[in-house]
Amino acid sequence: TTAAPNSDAVIALDIPVSATHIYVSLSDANGAVNGQTIAIKEIEVYEAIDVELSAYNNIAAQAVITTDGSASQKEGSANLVDKNQSTLYKFHDAQQTSEKFILLSYAEARTMDAVVIKFEDYGNSDSLNFQFNYSILAQNSKTDGSNWDVICENQIGNRTTASNNEYSFNAKTYDKVKIVMHSCTTKNGYGWPAIAEFEVYGNEIVVEDNEAV
Repeated sequence: TTAAPNSDAVIALDIPVSATHIYVSLSDANGAVNGQTIAIKEIEVYEAIDVELSAYNNIAAQAVITTDGSASQKEGSANLVDKNQSTLYKFHDAQQTSEKFILLSYAEARTMDAVVIKFEDYGNSDSLNFQFNYSILAQNSKTDGSNWDVICENQIGNRTTASNNEYSFNAKTYDKVKIVMHSCTTKNGYGWPAIAEFEVYGNEIVVEDNEAV
């Protein structure tokens, strides 16, 4: 980057990076006009601001969780909403050869505006190359009948670059959220599917206790 005397040089990054130090190198530092020395008057570094996914809280743990898969008895549905990405919900404890789903049901409809699905995180490399093809749907069973709204469709998750996936949408009232796992594959063929975490952002239900002292 070059800049004329008494001017600003603005460097904008297309992709934010994490850093602990900023290093500035001046080339031709003594080549100023009329023998003047080049100097930097000011350096400004701007930190990226995290955009809040939702103003609501995560209410996934308040749902009743069911599946049409052969769920693991040892790694059950509680792992899906325990806020721990290292624990897994094995909703189908076998190779997945056909479409399976996980259903989160609420006793009362809630206003929702975002969901997050997380898979096991292997960092930069997964020797088995797990791939999860999924969709996420939502429904208000009292008003929508058998119709489902599509939050996301035919997305691909994995255990490296797509292990944490967020989806925001226009706020709407739902009482059911469904994760449809279309397929789970590895480099060796069909895989044993599992989801580490699922988050649903929506309004809390206020419970009045008139008998409280």
